Amino acid sequence: MMRTRLPGLFLGMALVAAACSSDSSTTVATVNGEAIDASQVIALRDSFTEDVNIASEDFRFDLTPLIHIEAQIQAAAEDWGIEIATEDQIDEMIANPTEQQAAVFEQVESSDDRNAATVRVVAAQLIVRDEVSKQLLRDEAVVKDYWETNRYNLIEVCARHILVGTEEEAIGAKTIVDSGEDFGAVASELSLDTGSGAQGGQLPCSPAGAYVPEFAEATATAPVGEVSAPFETQFGWHIVLVDERTGPTSLEELLADPAGVPVEAASDAYSAWLALVILDADIVVVSQIGTWDPANNGSILPPP
Repeated sequence: MMRTRLPGLFLGMALVAAACSSDSSTTVATVNGEAIDASQVIALRDSFTEDVNIASEDFRFDLTPLIHIEAQIQAAAEDWGIEIATEDQIDEMIANPTEQQAAVFEQVESSDDRNAATVRVVAAQLIVRDEVSKQLLRDEAVVKDYWETNRYNLIEVCARHILVGTEEEAIGAKTIVDSGEDFGAVASELSLDTGSGAQGGQLPCSPAGAYVPEFAEATATAPVGEVSAPFETQFGWHIVLVDERTGPTSLEELLADPAGVPVEAASDAYSAWLALVILDADIVVVSQIGTWDPANNGSILPPP
């Protein structure tokens, strides 16, 4: 059964100091009996090494994602038999991040009071989310929902078009091309799209979903190498010639190979899974720090 959002990445938090200090070797929380030590939290802020108050809002804020990560690592092992957020996986992501991951790491590193240990925890968060999402994308319902709402984003098209003002003109342009005239030459002569018209009607290769809905539908479904029937968009009337198209053509094809579905497609399923993980886990926080509250995806309430 699928068991949602991680607490925010370590960015932009307020300082609220309180009394009560801790030895760095002290266990501050357990997740299904697995201990999280104060040292793991203290490592996440440079200021913690100088003056740490375990009852502070900052300490609770930084402890919470460590609890979430540990709960998810255990649940992923139980649900799918996979090991995630290992030291090697974290090292690999930090050494070879995607552009988006690199931007996140750069933002963390530029934040006051943060350090390399924080970057490692953020990398662990990203790995957990992505690896769990990949498992959830094996669920047919998740893939089907994405197909129904975003299928054009999975289809890459290289196409040419001719834009005219009326249906009659579009029919005329198609008749000319069907009679043997070169599509590019007709586009250069007749198309109102001066940008692509100057290039023989050529559009950049892109996901069909990058276009307005009617154009997306045409480029995603027109037979490759054949001029489409005229169709209308908010810009006017078009005929399209799809030169190349890649990607799934049916839900059945996508279900057979869902590798092209982005992990973001499982965001709702991931949120539901995480919520159940937090509810199911036996999480205990040391009373001096606060009380664990599984509501709202899990958080730590301050002590009385």
